[in-house]
Amino acid sequence: MGIFLNISPDHIGPNEHPTFEDYLECKMELFDHSDQIVLNADSDHFGQLIERAEMAVPKDGLWLYAQEHTDADEDMGADMSYRTVREDLQGSTFAVSAHGQQGQALELDGEYDLDMPGDFNQGNATAAMIATRLVGADPEAMRTALNEVKVPGRMQELTSAEHGTIYVDYAHNYASIAALLQFVRANERVDKLAIVVGAPGNKGVSRRPGIGQAINEGADVAYLTSDDPQYENPADINAEIAANIDADKVQIIEQLDRTKAITEAIQASGPNDVVVLAGKGLDEYQKIEGVDTPYENDWAIAQRVVNELTNEPE
Repeated sequence: MGIFLNISPDHIGPNEHPTFEDYLECKMELFDHSDQIVLNADSDHFGQLIERAEMAVPKDGLWLYAQEHTDADEDMGADMSYRTVREDLQGSTFAVSAHGQQGQALELDGEYDLDMPGDFNQGNATAAMIATRLVGADPEAMRTALNEVKVPGRMQELTSAEHGTIYVDYAHNYASIAALLQFVRANERVDKLAIVVGAPGNKGVSRRPGIGQAINEGADVAYLTSDDPQYENPADINAEIAANIDADKVQIIEQLDRTKAITEAIQASGPNDVVVLAGKGLDEYQKIEGVDTPYENDWAIAQRVVNELTNEPE
Protein backbone atom coordinates (compact mmCIF):
# COMPACT_ATOMS: atom_id res chain seq x y z
CA MET A 1 0.00 0.00 0.00
CA GLY A 2 1.27 3.44 -0.93
CA ILE A 3 0.25 6.60 0.94
CA PHE A 4 1.03 9.92 -0.76
CA LEU A 5 0.63 12.88 1.60
CA ASN A 6 2.13 15.84 -0.27
CA ILE A 7 4.92 17.11 -2.49
CA SER A 8 6.89 20.37 -2.37
CA PRO A 9 10.28 21.51 -3.70
CA ASP A 10 12.78 19.74 -1.45
CA HIS A 11 15.75 17.36 -1.55
CA ILE A 12 17.13 19.18 -4.59
CA GLY A 13 20.86 19.75 -4.89
CA PRO A 14 24.21 18.31 -5.99
CA ASN A 15 23.94 15.32 -3.64
CA GLU A 16 20.19 14.75 -4.06
CA HIS A 17 17.76 15.26 -6.96
CA PRO A 18 19.00 17.49 -9.82
CA THR A 19 15.56 19.05 -10.37
CA PHE A 20 12.11 19.14 -8.80
CA GLU A 21 10.79 17.19 -11.79
CA ASP A 22 13.21 14.37 -10.99
CA TYR A 23 12.17 14.44 -7.32
CA LEU A 24 8.48 14.26 -8.26
CA GLU A 25 9.08 11.41 -10.69
CA CYS A 26 11.01 9.41 -8.09
CA LYS A 27 8.33 10.00 -5.48
CA MET A 28 5.59 8.88 -7.88
CA GLU A 29 7.41 5.57 -8.34
CA LEU A 30 5.72 4.65 -5.06
CA PHE A 31 2.55 4.12 -7.10
CA ASP A 32 4.24 1.62 -9.39
CA HIS A 33 4.92 -0.66 -6.42
CA SER A 34 1.49 -0.36 -4.77
CA ASP A 35 -1.67 -2.46 -5.02
CA GLN A 36 -3.67 0.16 -3.11
CA ILE A 37 -3.01 3.92 -3.15
CA VAL A 38 -4.19 6.52 -0.63
CA LEU A 39 -3.72 9.97 -2.18
CA ASN A 40 -4.18 13.50 -0.83
CA ALA A 41 -6.40 15.28 -3.37
CA ASP A 42 -5.25 18.65 -1.95
CA SER A 43 -1.63 17.96 -2.86
CA ASP A 44 0.20 20.26 -5.24
CA HIS A 45 0.63 18.74 -8.71
CA PHE A 46 -2.49 16.66 -8.13
CA GLY A 47 -3.14 16.40 -11.88
CA GLN A 48 0.14 14.59 -12.45
CA LEU A 49 -0.30 12.48 -9.35
CA ILE A 50 -3.80 11.25 -10.15
CA GLU A 51 -2.85 10.47 -13.75
CA ARG A 52 0.07 8.33 -12.60
CA ALA A 53 -1.95 6.68 -9.83
CA GLU A 54 -4.77 5.74 -12.20
CA MET A 55 -2.22 4.05 -14.46
CA ALA A 56 -0.88 2.01 -11.54
CA VAL A 57 -4.05 0.66 -9.89
CA PRO A 58 -7.70 0.03 -10.82
CA LYS A 59 -10.37 2.49 -9.68
CA ASP A 60 -11.26 0.43 -6.61
CA GLY A 61 -7.61 0.48 -5.57
CA LEU A 62 -7.36 4.29 -5.47
CA TRP A 63 -8.58 6.19 -2.40
CA LEU A 64 -8.71 9.99 -2.39
CA TYR A 65 -9.05 12.20 0.67
CA ALA A 66 -9.17 15.98 1.06
CA GLN A 67 -9.92 18.73 3.51
CA GLU A 68 -13.59 19.69 3.35
CA HIS A 69 -14.11 22.83 1.26
CA THR A 70 -16.98 25.30 1.19
CA ASP A 71 -17.38 24.57 -2.52
CA ALA A 72 -18.13 20.85 -2.89
CA ASP A 73 -16.75 20.95 -6.44
CA GLU A 74 -13.31 21.59 -4.95
CA ASP A 75 -13.26 18.23 -3.19
CA MET A 76 -11.65 16.68 -6.27
CA GLY A 77 -13.90 13.63 -6.11
CA ALA A 78 -12.55 12.59 -2.72
CA ASP A 79 -13.78 9.36 -1.17
CA MET A 80 -13.26 10.88 2.27
CA SER A 81 -13.09 14.46 3.54
CA TYR A 82 -12.19 15.89 6.93
CA ARG A 83 -12.86 19.17 8.71
CA THR A 84 -11.82 20.78 11.98
CA VAL A 85 -14.43 20.76 14.73
CA ARG A 86 -12.22 22.15 17.48
CA GLU A 87 -8.51 22.84 17.84
CA ASP A 88 -6.05 24.46 20.19
CA LEU A 89 -2.32 24.27 20.83
CA GLN A 90 -2.67 20.86 22.48
CA GLY A 91 -4.80 18.88 20.03
CA SER A 92 -8.00 18.86 18.01
CA THR A 93 -11.30 17.21 17.19
CA PHE A 94 -11.98 16.57 13.52
CA ALA A 95 -14.88 15.07 11.59
CA VAL A 96 -14.54 12.56 8.76
CA SER A 97 -17.22 12.23 6.06
CA ALA A 98 -17.49 9.63 3.30
CA HIS A 99 -18.46 10.43 -0.30
CA GLY A 100 -19.76 7.80 -2.71
CA GLN A 101 -20.04 4.06 -2.29
CA GLN A 102 -16.31 3.46 -2.07
CA GLY A 103 -15.84 5.91 0.79
CA GLN A 104 -18.98 4.79 2.61
CA ALA A 105 -17.80 1.19 2.54
CA LEU A 106 -15.00 2.15 4.96
CA GLU A 107 -17.53 3.06 7.68
CA LEU A 108 -15.32 5.78 9.13
CA ASP A 109 -17.83 8.66 9.38
CA GLY A 110 -17.77 10.49 12.69
CA GLU A 111 -15.75 12.74 14.98
CA TYR A 112 -12.31 11.84 16.29
CA ASP A 113 -10.08 13.40 18.94
CA LEU A 114 -6.44 13.76 17.90
CA ASP A 115 -3.76 14.25 20.55
CA MET A 116 -1.59 16.22 18.12
CA PRO A 117 -2.26 19.86 17.15
CA GLY A 118 -2.59 21.26 13.64
CA ASP A 119 -5.04 20.64 10.80
CA PHE A 120 -2.16 19.20 8.75
CA ASN A 121 -2.02 16.36 11.27
CA GLN A 122 -5.74 15.79 10.76
CA GLY A 123 -5.03 15.12 7.08
CA ASN A 124 -2.26 12.70 7.96
CA ALA A 125 -4.59 10.98 10.43
CA THR A 126 -7.29 10.63 7.78
CA ALA A 127 -4.81 8.97 5.42
CA ALA A 128 -3.72 6.60 8.18
CA MET A 129 -7.34 5.76 8.99
CA ILE A 130 -8.11 4.85 5.38
CA ALA A 131 -4.97 2.73 5.06
CA THR A 132 -5.43 0.85 8.32
CA ARG A 133 -9.12 0.29 7.61
CA LEU A 134 -8.19 -1.31 4.29
CA VAL A 135 -6.08 -3.86 6.15
CA GLY A 136 -8.81 -4.62 8.66
CA ALA A 137 -8.40 -2.21 11.58
CA ASP A 138 -11.44 -1.51 13.73
CA PRO A 139 -12.71 2.12 13.71
CA GLU A 140 -13.11 2.14 17.49
CA ALA A 141 -9.50 1.05 17.89
CA MET A 142 -8.53 3.97 15.64
CA ARG A 143 -10.55 6.34 17.80
CA THR A 144 -8.69 5.22 20.91
CA ALA A 145 -5.29 5.34 19.23
CA LEU A 146 -5.75 8.81 17.72
CA ASN A 147 -6.63 10.18 21.14
CA GLU A 148 -3.34 8.84 22.51
CA VAL A 149 -0.98 9.11 19.55
CA LYS A 150 2.46 10.66 19.93
CA VAL A 151 5.03 10.84 17.14
CA PRO A 152 8.52 11.44 18.57
CA GLY A 153 9.93 14.70 17.26
CA ARG A 154 6.64 15.79 15.68
CA MET A 155 4.83 18.66 17.42
CA GLN A 156 6.16 17.56 20.79
CA GLU A 157 4.92 20.10 23.28
CA LEU A 158 6.38 21.43 26.50
CA THR A 159 4.64 24.09 28.57
CA SER A 160 5.90 26.50 31.21
CA ALA A 161 3.80 28.87 33.30
CA GLU A 162 6.41 31.61 32.92
CA HIS A 163 7.83 30.82 29.47
CA GLY A 164 4.86 29.72 27.40
CA THR A 165 4.73 26.78 25.02
CA ILE A 166 7.67 25.12 23.27
CA TYR A 167 7.24 22.86 20.24
CA VAL A 168 9.88 20.49 18.89
CA ASP A 169 9.31 19.48 15.29
CA TYR A 170 11.26 18.12 12.32
CA ALA A 171 9.87 20.89 10.04
CA HIS A 172 12.73 21.73 7.70
CA ASN A 173 11.43 23.41 4.53
CA TYR A 174 9.01 26.13 3.43
CA ALA A 175 5.90 23.96 3.35
CA SER A 176 6.34 22.34 6.76
CA ILE A 177 7.61 25.44 8.59
CA ALA A 178 4.94 27.70 7.05
CA ALA A 179 2.18 25.25 8.02
CA LEU A 180 3.49 24.98 11.56
CA LEU A 181 3.86 28.74 12.08
CA GLN A 182 0.50 29.44 10.46
CA PHE A 183 -1.17 27.03 12.86
CA VAL A 184 0.48 28.61 15.90
CA ARG A 185 -0.22 32.14 14.64
CA ALA A 186 -3.92 31.32 14.26
CA ASN A 187 -4.16 30.73 17.99
CA GLU A 188 -5.32 33.96 19.61
CA ARG A 189 -3.39 33.38 22.83
CA VAL A 190 0.02 33.81 21.21
CA ASP A 191 1.74 37.13 22.02
CA LYS A 192 5.14 36.42 20.46
CA LEU A 193 6.19 33.59 18.16
CA ALA A 194 9.88 32.71 18.02
CA ILE A 195 11.59 30.03 15.95
CA VAL A 196 15.00 28.41 16.36
CA VAL A 197 16.11 27.02 13.01
CA GLY A 198 18.99 26.49 10.61
CA ALA A 199 19.56 24.47 7.45
CA PRO A 200 21.82 21.52 6.59
CA GLY A 201 25.10 22.02 4.81
CA ASN A 202 26.00 20.46 1.46
CA LYS A 203 22.42 19.35 0.75
CA GLY A 204 18.96 20.76 0.15
CA VAL A 205 20.38 24.17 -0.74
CA SER A 206 17.08 25.12 -2.36
CA ARG A 207 15.38 24.94 1.05
CA ARG A 208 17.16 27.96 2.45
CA PRO A 209 15.22 30.77 0.72
CA GLY A 210 11.97 28.96 1.56
CA ILE A 211 12.88 28.71 5.24
CA GLY A 212 13.48 32.46 5.27
CA GLN A 213 10.21 33.09 3.47
CA ALA A 214 8.26 30.97 5.96
CA ILE A 215 9.88 32.81 8.87
CA ASN A 216 9.05 36.15 7.27
CA GLU A 217 5.41 35.14 6.90
CA GLY A 218 4.85 33.69 10.36
CA ALA A 219 7.42 34.52 13.05
CA ASP A 220 8.20 37.52 15.25
CA VAL A 221 11.71 36.43 16.21
CA ALA A 222 14.13 34.10 14.40
CA TYR A 223 17.12 32.53 16.12
CA LEU A 224 19.30 31.35 13.22
CA THR A 225 21.59 28.55 14.30
CA SER A 226 23.36 25.36 13.20
CA ASP A 227 21.62 22.30 11.75
CA ASP A 228 24.04 19.65 10.44
CA PRO A 229 26.33 22.20 8.72
CA GLN A 230 28.71 19.51 7.44
CA TYR A 231 31.52 21.18 5.47
CA GLU A 232 29.82 24.56 5.15
CA ASN A 233 30.10 27.54 7.47
CA PRO A 234 26.74 27.74 9.29
CA ALA A 235 27.00 31.54 9.25
CA ASP A 236 27.00 31.44 5.45
CA ILE A 237 23.97 29.15 5.46
CA ASN A 238 22.15 31.49 7.82
CA ALA A 239 22.96 34.46 5.60
CA GLU A 240 21.07 32.74 2.76
CA ILE A 241 18.08 32.24 5.06
CA ALA A 242 18.24 35.80 6.41
CA ALA A 243 18.33 37.24 2.88
CA ASN A 244 14.66 36.26 2.61
CA ILE A 245 13.59 37.80 5.93
CA ASP A 246 12.50 41.42 6.35
CA ALA A 247 14.58 42.53 9.35
CA ASP A 248 12.15 45.40 9.99
CA LYS A 249 9.36 42.87 10.44
CA VAL A 250 11.12 39.93 12.11
CA GLN A 251 13.87 40.24 14.71
CA ILE A 252 16.86 38.15 13.61
CA ILE A 253 19.26 36.78 16.21
CA GLU A 254 22.20 34.64 15.11
CA GLN A 255 23.53 32.14 17.61
CA LEU A 256 25.51 29.36 15.94
CA ASP A 257 25.64 27.24 19.10
CA ARG A 258 22.28 25.48 18.86
CA THR A 259 22.11 24.68 22.57
CA LYS A 260 22.64 28.34 23.42
CA ALA A 261 20.12 29.43 20.78
CA ILE A 262 17.43 27.21 22.31
CA THR A 263 18.31 28.38 25.81
CA GLU A 264 18.17 32.06 24.86
CA ALA A 265 14.88 31.66 22.99
CA ILE A 266 13.16 29.99 25.95
CA GLN A 267 14.65 32.43 28.47
CA ALA A 268 13.31 35.36 26.43
CA SER A 269 9.78 33.95 26.09
CA GLY A 270 6.83 34.98 28.23
CA PRO A 271 3.73 33.16 29.51
CA ASN A 272 1.72 33.65 26.29
CA ASP A 273 4.61 33.15 23.87
CA VAL A 274 5.45 30.16 21.68
CA VAL A 275 8.94 28.93 20.79
CA VAL A 276 9.29 26.53 17.85
CA LEU A 277 12.45 24.41 17.69
CA ALA A 278 12.50 23.33 14.06
CA GLY A 279 14.52 20.93 11.97
CA LYS A 280 16.24 18.40 14.22
CA GLY A 281 13.47 16.87 16.31
CA LEU A 282 15.03 14.20 18.52
CA ASP A 283 18.29 13.89 16.55
CA GLU A 284 21.14 13.20 18.95
CA TYR A 285 23.95 14.37 16.71
CA GLN A 286 25.12 17.27 14.56
CA LYS A 287 26.78 16.40 11.26
CA ILE A 288 29.95 18.49 11.29
CA GLU A 289 32.88 18.03 8.90
CA GLY A 290 31.71 14.51 8.05
CA VAL A 291 31.44 13.45 11.70
CA ASP A 292 28.24 12.65 13.62
CA THR A 293 29.00 14.83 16.63
CA PRO A 294 27.00 13.97 19.79
CA TYR A 295 24.23 16.47 20.52
CA GLU A 296 21.82 16.56 23.46
CA ASN A 297 18.74 16.89 21.13
CA ASP A 298 16.25 19.76 21.00
CA TRP A 299 13.65 18.12 23.24
CA ALA A 300 16.13 17.24 25.99
CA ILE A 301 17.60 20.74 25.92
CA ALA A 302 14.16 22.35 26.13
CA GLN A 303 13.18 20.13 29.07
CA ARG A 304 16.42 20.92 30.90
CA VAL A 305 16.14 24.67 30.33
CA VAL A 306 12.50 24.79 31.47
CA ASN A 307 13.35 22.78 34.59
CA GLU A 308 16.27 25.06 35.39
CA LEU A 309 14.15 28.18 34.94
CA THR A 310 11.32 26.71 37.01
CA ASN A 311 13.65 25.84 39.88
CA GLU A 312 15.49 29.17 39.93
CA PRO A 313 15.43 30.82 43.37
CA GLU A 314 13.16 33.85 43.48
